[in-house]
Amino acid sequence: MKKVLFGVLLVLFISGIGFADGAVEEPGSRSNGLTADSPLEIRFVGVFINEAFFNPVKKGMEEAADVLNVNAVFTGDEAADIDHQNALIRQFADEGVDGIAVDMIDATAYNDAIEYAMNKGVPVVAFNVDATNGNGPHLAYTQQDFVKAGAAVAGYVIDDIQSGATVLVTEHDKGVSALDDRAEGIRQVLLKRIST
Repeated sequence: MKKVLFGVLLVLFISGIGFADGAVEEPGSRSNGLTADSPLEIRFVGVFINEAFFNPVKKGMEEAADVLNVNAVFTGDEAADIDHQNALIRQFADEGVDGIAVDMIDATAYNDAIEYAMNKGVPVVAFNVDATNGNGPHLAYTQQDFVKAGAAVAGYVIDDIQSGATVLVTEHDKGVSALDDRAEGIRQVLLKRIST
């Protein structure tokens, strides 16, 4: 039941699609020692957590948590330190939170920490970025199609790019799968334009 509720809460928090198989617990008990009447404890573990991009995510999380009587905390790393994220995942699992949502920018670097949490009975899902595209040890994910997003961005400006122009495609940080994929979408549109 906890996994299903966590999946529903994730959907409400970030307006994506997430689901998970149910888990059975004794009525009135929770693995973290809280009673069934205590608010669920949910942690979002992100990257670049102080970027304005995440302000709507944080606001939605806070509003949904308030309505649903959930204690949700958005935390993580100010840059893209995956080791720091993994330490937080393990810490929250040890604390016995009811669920963890992770901004997973690498396809394999989170596996051990996620498996650690899942083995402790803490469901883990990916939000914003799932570099595994649903093939990791986590239960579910919600994210955009980053290549299509990059192509859409390029589509807005393509008519303003003069023939023969040099275009520089930059990324916020190296090694973030979502940024690599968006850049690929931009390149695809630009290459189509050049080849026609």
